[in-house]
Amino acid sequence: MQISAKRNEMALLSIISLISLVANLPTGSLSNFVDQRMLLATLGTAVVISLFHYLQLLLSTVMLVSSVGASLPPGLASAIGICPPALTAALAIIVSVALLNRAFKLLPTGIAPKNNTRIDTEESRLSLLAAIAKGDQATLLRLLAANVEINFVRDDTAPILLAAEKGYSDITQILIQHGVNFRIRNEAGLIPIEIALSKKFIRTAEILYLAEKECPEKPGQIATGP
Repeated sequence: MQISAKRNEMALLSIISLISLVANLPTGSLSNFVDQRMLLATLGTAVVISLFHYLQLLLSTVMLVSSVGASLPPGLASAIGICPPALTAALAIIVSVALLNRAFKLLPTGIAPKNNTRIDTEESRLSLLAAIAKGDQATLLRLLAANVEINFVRDDTAPILLAAEKGYSDITQILIQHGVNFRIRNEAGLIPIEIALSKKFIRTAEILYLAEKECPEKPGQIATGP
């Protein structure tokens, strides 16, 4: 998805560069092939789309510059070759398009909606459990970056239960930071902190204890497990 977005950006910038180059060719060389008014209209459209693609900073900058230019005293504006009425009209058009786009989402903004749906497949579960069993933090972080599900039970174990069983304190901390249910119980009815204590994994138990302390169990809350 990120690669696709980069390709779209490159294509848009290439189109703007090409049109700008053609628009600056001598008028005589264009008349037989290109309608210059259509070319300028296309260039304007491409620029507006590119502005919205980088909406947060670039569009705001354009509005600010247009506002300043439109507010210059007539004498100063004339001296530096600025036409305030034209800038005012351009600013009005940009603001109007921005408001319409906010309502109808006609143009891209470069801001993708956050996807909160976690990946939960047999492959993702096996990969996650394998990474934890090996103490492979790099693979674990890569899987978490891909938004895989971490609250599941497979073959009578769960990611946090396995981390506590192995005594991997760093992995336990990472799982907690990513929202794992650290109150889940194993078949024997033990929660992760009890497993860590029973195996004398003190550092892992301390991490789980601090998590319990920061997020105390609510009355009536039940830790589920296999």
